[in-house]
Amino acid sequence: MPTVVISSAEMAKEVMKTRDLDFCSRPRLVTADKLSYNYSTIRFSPYGGYWREMRKICILEPFSAKRVQSFQFIREEEISLMINSISHSSATPINLSKLMMTLANNIICRAAMGKKYQEGDYEKGIFHKLLHETQALVGSFYIADFFPSIGWMDKLTGLAGRLEKNFRMLDAFYEQVIREHLDPQRMRPEHEDIVDVLLRLQKDGHETKDHIKAVLTDIFFGGTDTASATSEWAMAELVRHPRQMKKAQEEIRASLGTKGKVEEGDLHQLQYLKSVVKETWRLQ
Repeated sequence: MPTVVISSAEMAKEVMKTRDLDFCSRPRLVTADKLSYNYSTIRFSPYGGYWREMRKICILEPFSAKRVQSFQFIREEEISLMINSISHSSATPINLSKLMMTLANNIICRAAMGKKYQEGDYEKGIFHKLLHETQALVGSFYIADFFPSIGWMDKLTGLAGRLEKNFRMLDAFYEQVIREHLDPQRMRPEHEDIVDVLLRLQKDGHETKDHIKAVLTDIFFGGTDTASATSEWAMAELVRHPRQMKKAQEEIRASLGTKGKVEEGDLHQLQYLKSVVKETWRLQ
């Protein structure tokens, strides 16, 4: 598979801005084909009319600024719960990776589906196992991606079977979520979650059930692992640079005053923290 490594700012501008239409589509991969419902997701569908229409719908409805703002209480509640769990574990080490992943999963689940799935829920924690298995499969090596003529060997390695089983379980989970939202006895929430929005768009003829499932796949796997990994990376870099960490702490404490916690409305005051976030993205 021919590969070009872009290692300078000039070439990055050439690829991502000047000639972005030539590079904007992702390669067709085994996992993408299966998990994206035949490339119905925004993440994996090739650039074209369908991609532009789906992106437009998502920007105007489920991912609009107003909709994101309506989920502020979810983010603040889940972050408070995480901080409380850390304070109660102050005498023992904590698993930052697991903590950040749980935080991201809880926020995404509540915003997308109206409730979160703890490790003991949904058939004894199958939801979390499903997410971890999907992430493992996406990062696996499939012979068919590089040598299509002998792609049948993926069946011998067991990867093809694992992928098919994972897809069926994921699809069954989405079906359950959609059924719960269509239940006439369901108590209507104060704020629409993302599944509510997608089902409303389906009634208007904008989407099919597979499109809804595809968007949910984008939300889960674009909004959990990436967010938690970035947060973990930032914390690791701050630990490696104590002077910068102290400066960020002093800025937060000065802004905090007697409030006891940082709220989203305070973030515009934390200019140094913003620089830390931007530097983390640059390093990634």
